[in-house]
Amino acid sequence: MDKKQKLELLKDIKNPLRITNRDVEDLKSRVDKIEQDPPLPIKGVDYFTEEELQGMCEYVQSQIHQGVDGEQGIQGEKGEQGIQGETGP
Repeated sequence: MDKKQKLELLKDIKNPLRITNRDVEDLKSRVDKIEQDPPLPIKGVDYFTEEELQGMCEYVQSQIHQGVDGEQGIQGEKGEQGIQGETGP
C-alpha cells in the first residue's frame, strides 16, 4: 500500500460519510445485479393490460343476476340459540 492509498484510507476512517470510489464501485455492482436478475415483468405477459382487466370486469358483471330475476335459494336451517348473557344494571 503506497502513501496515497494510506492517506485515502485514513480520510475514510476520519470521515465515515465520505463516499469513496470503492463505495461507488460496490454500489454499481449491486445495481447491475438488480437490473440483470430477475428480469423485469412484461406488460401483457407477466401481468394484465388495462384492456384485459376491463374485459374480465365486463364478463363478471354480465354473469351477475339481480336478486329479483334470479332463482330463490334454499332456506338454510336455523342454528342453536346462544347462551343468554347477564342483564345489565
